[in-house]
Amino acid sequence: MVARRLERWGQKGMGDEQYGGRMGRSSLDGVGRLYKRWEEGGKRGVVLCMDVMGGYENVGVGKCVERLEEVGVEKYLIKWVSSFLRERSVRVRVGKRVGREVKMKGETVQGSPLSRILFMFVLGGVLEEIKKEEVEGVEMIACVDDVDFMVVGKDEDEIEERVGRMGEAIKRGLRKWEVDVQKLKLEGRWMRDEVVEWERGINWLGQASAKMDPASDSSALCPDASDASPASHASCVS
Repeated sequence: MVARRLERWGQKGMGDEQYGGRMGRSSLDGVGRLYKRWEEGGKRGVVLCMDVMGGYENVGVGKCVERLEEVGVEKYLIKWVSSFLRERSVRVRVGKRVGREVKMKGETVQGSPLSRILFMFVLGGVLEEIKKEEVEGVEMIACVDDVDFMVVGKDEDEIEERVGRMGEAIKRGLRKWEVDVQKLKLEGRWMRDEVVEWERGINWLGQASAKMDPASDSSALCPDASDASPASHASCVS
């Protein structure tokens, strides 16, 4: 019930880039945005994929509350969320036997419908930092805790320069909202004229997300590595 009420502030809190768990929005629409950017950029660019591993349980109570206040969520809901995240306790019952009460860690947890929407609100704050940088030639979409970027430019040097600026904005946003940067899974693929350049990599966020073999585990997200169209590879990452 609380998660549904928070959806009232979803557009402002999660951003237009978020396609995960939202009525009337399909991740395929998001893939279309990436593909359109690639076409408009002369079919020369790089697709970058960022997975915030363990994201749901990787957001502190204080930052959840701060984000809800920032987007204007009503105070009674903020108070309820804060209480829920800070003061949970559980007991295990087996038949007629009930175990002792155990205090839960104060943060979002996997498995709760509320955790997903709270994480998307906080991730929305990270995406806002990227938009503030106003890097040209960049399109981004998110599907809950997976974020994909398409970066285009007139040549490779310009694309890499834009990736670098965008990376600084991402790190700034992650620091601001206290998302653990040690729990990021990064991938990157260059694409030119309908061809994915598997053997070439790119360094972003201080990591070389590169030199991926289509037959390796890194490409296991894509059911058919022989299909080299950007749309198919972007969609299987999202």
